[in-house]
Amino acid sequence: MPLLRELLLSVLVLASSTDAMYGKNSGVLELTPKNFNDEILQSTNAAIVEFYAPWCGHCRNLKPIYEKIGKSMKGIGKVAAIDCDDDVNKPLCGQYGIQGFPTLKFFRPSSKPGKPVVEDYQGPRTAKAIAEGLSERIPNHVKRVKDKTLDDFYEKDNSTAKAILFTEKGTTPPLWKALAIDFLGAISFYQVRNTEKGVVDAFGVDSLPKIVLLPGGDQAPVVYDGAVKKDELFEFFAVSASVEESKETPEESSEEDPSSMSSAAPPKETETVPVVLPTLSQTLEIQTICFEKKAKTCILALVSPEDSAATHAISNVYEQFMKRAPPHAFNIYKVDASGPLSDAVNKHLELDAKYPQILAINWRGWYKKFSGDASSASDVLAWIDAIKMGEGKKESIPEAFMEENESEIKLQEEEIIEAAKKIMKEMEDKTEKPEATQEEEEESSGEQKDEATEEKPSVHDEL
Repeated sequence: MPLLRELLLSVLVLASSTDAMYGKNSGVLELTPKNFNDEILQSTNAAIVEFYAPWCGHCRNLKPIYEKIGKSMKGIGKVAAIDCDDDVNKPLCGQYGIQGFPTLKFFRPSSKPGKPVVEDYQGPRTAKAIAEGLSERIPNHVKRVKDKTLDDFYEKDNSTAKAILFTEKGTTPPLWKALAIDFLGAISFYQVRNTEKGVVDAFGVDSLPKIVLLPGGDQAPVVYDGAVKKDELFEFFAVSASVEESKETPEESSEEDPSSMSSAAPPKETETVPVVLPTLSQTLEIQTICFEKKAKTCILALVSPEDSAATHAISNVYEQFMKRAPPHAFNIYKVDASGPLSDAVNKHLELDAKYPQILAINWRGWYKKFSGDASSASDVLAWIDAIKMGEGKKESIPEAFMEENESEIKLQEEEIIEAAKKIMKEMEDKTEKPEATQEEEEESSGEQKDEATEEKPSVHDEL
């Protein structure tokens, strides 16, 4: 069973272009022709893009390194990737002359919107080296304040709030540059080195690093005392930016140049993205998704396809649940009440024929039924929370139900194995995708060994 599932996953990775190599929690943004323009070409920040193919051994070797970069640079610089083996993406990859995998390219904003400077990355494929390369290309909108320019600092740029970083460093930290981009036009960002004694003394700074916000007007300076991390600092400055916007009169707001607005401010028009409620239809999916060892508890909503009101109610539950801060301990799925999976659930768990039915099933062999109002999102969410706290009666899932799913998997085993062999054979026959030489494999292996002892490049989110 475990070997079969691993084989199936490998086949899906190789055969399906819709299965992205990088997950939502990897820190790496998956690109397509639909989002490439907005995320890369029109971006006001620097990005690194990996052009890869799922069958590429060097790409798989780079994956853990690239994910480490994505997490360490989150909110500071964009770390993205595009699957060039996907037919939809091939024209875009060809546009940038991609001939080998993985290919890494930097995209740095230029003076022409939508036309960034593109550079090939030729350095070591280590987390530290790649992250440093990206950090160096982040546009710097931070101004310096020196003893001799202190008077000018007081007199200029008073139309916005001012954020000052007092530091021992001579270069501008990537985190501070990223914040300056986020609030461009709303807050002006400055940096003062500790050698500028006059400025340091003027603000009474006695320890480093120190962040001081000048809200503007008659308001007193605010000394930031929170964690020096991107999320915390963004929230702190967002409050100041929103306060400044609320002070504007309608006339002032109408004359504001849209191009000077902060990227942190909410857009005037937002496109509503419909919530897609995941659906299960086959009994095999229960085994691989819900009964797998250590799987999350599955919430199944058995809904009649004709009952649009019930479908809307369950979608509302899912939408509100997904707004909660991760990690989520449950997966929520809709099940067509007229499908084979619903029939199997009703048969083995002896449910009545009334819909909608909502129940929780767990890989340890228990389930719980919801007996409240299925149209009330608050009731369903309260029931889910109660399950999380261990409340409510557990009922045993009949062994016959578990065994039935295992039997179905065994019946498909030969078919899956044959499909895997066929796909692997086709991959080997692709002459345009040569195998890596022994020298390349040794080089890649050496890079991985070096990476194992390398420290996480956390320097990029520090001040």
